[in-house]
Amino acid sequence: MQEINYTFSIGSNCDSTFFIRHNNLCKFAGPLDWVYIDFESALLNMKEGFERFTKDLFYYEPEADYGLMDDDELQEYLINRKDYNQVHPRLVGMSQNHFELHPSKPYVKDFYINQHFLPDILETHLPKWNRSCWFPHLDFQDEIQMNVLKNKLLAFNKLYEENQDNILFIGFNKFEELEDAYFYMRKCASGYLKSELRSDVFYIILAPTYTSPDVIKYEGITFFLQHFEGIYQFHEDTKLPEAHNYLKSLYEFNPKEKPQNLDYYPTTTFSDSYDEIISKTLDTHTWTGE
Repeated sequence: MQEINYTFSIGSNCDSTFFIRHNNLCKFAGPLDWVYIDFESALLNMKEGFERFTKDLFYYEPEADYGLMDDDELQEYLINRKDYNQVHPRLVGMSQNHFELHPSKPYVKDFYINQHFLPDILETHLPKWNRSCWFPHLDFQDEIQMNVLKNKLLAFNKLYEENQDNILFIGFNKFEELEDAYFYMRKCASGYLKSELRSDVFYIILAPTYTSPDVIKYEGITFFLQHFEGIYQFHEDTKLPEAHNYLKSLYEFNPKEKPQNLDYYPTTTFSDSYDEIISKTLDTHTWTGE
């Protein structure tokens, strides 16, 4: 049985991070924790060593009317400029959009969008973005939070370069239509097979299957397809024990500490408990745990 020392989220939303933390699969956080990112963009960021991951961000405020702003005013909403000196025209058109993470459940919060990974269509239902890299729980203008993220990247990049065979990635996504779930799995499998990723991926997919869980494998990527209808939120709904039990039949988990021989940035002390993660993520959406 393959030994796994490091388990990281690979998107597409926060539930993959919740799953990892709830089941104690890793001793420290990864760079894609609490990030909404599609599979293709996640693979590309890892290949690039996350060179563009925090660059050219657009700060979205629900109440801002970008269409009424001049270029100088819009510049204030650009964070960590590298390749883009202006806000993408499609983002300007997002003024006062009523986004939602779940059907008929408005998502009225500020967040940061990476302009390098924009979807083809900026739909109001955020999970339908075919390409995404946006941060609902980070303040990129807070030095301590940025140091925490930099430390995550330092640790991950070192491990990814030296130790891919003992890394496992966990993905999570939910679909209202089973057909969409199968399309997504085929797309992810194709992206995985074309990538340079040597680590295995375990991807949990929820959809209205009306059957017992099904397992679909494509070489190093395994999909665990489980029936679910309605709005799913890990902290409130089933913790998916079937997926965890199957995962334990595939791998032997021996979580190790993060590398210590790196020049980490200074950060404050914080609680890394599961309850604290949920509390800070849901209530203030500014959790900064490492």
